[in-house]
Amino acid sequence: MIDLNPIEEYHQEQIEPTEDLKEVCIGGHPHQTTKIGTSLEPKDELALTKLLRDNLDLFAWKPSNMPEIDPSVVSHHLAVSPGIKPVLQRKRKLGKERRKDVDDEVKKLKDARFISEI
Repeated sequence: MIDLNPIEEYHQEQIEPTEDLKEVCIGGHPHQTTKIGTSLEPKDELALTKLLRDNLDLFAWKPSNMPEIDPSVVSHHLAVSPGIKPVLQRKRKLGKERRKDVDDEVKKLKDARFISEI
């Protein structure tokens, strides 16, 4: 049997922080946070936090902040062996509310030119 585990093919070593991190809010909304090291001196932490807040517009908080990402930066790839016959799966149905939420989210991503149908 052929092993089709895509994780092994694209496995990269995870980079771990060398110190403990703490979350800091840098924007006006609760979701606008980032993490910084806990070993910083208080004056350096203050300077870094100020720098991040001054450059808040450089962060992408939603898909519309990142229109038309170049595929050379990131693209999705399905690791499928060309010799394997495709299997048709049963259609999974979502409830009315979930379907509407999914459709709304897909529309937002398409409008932001974050995704496109191929």
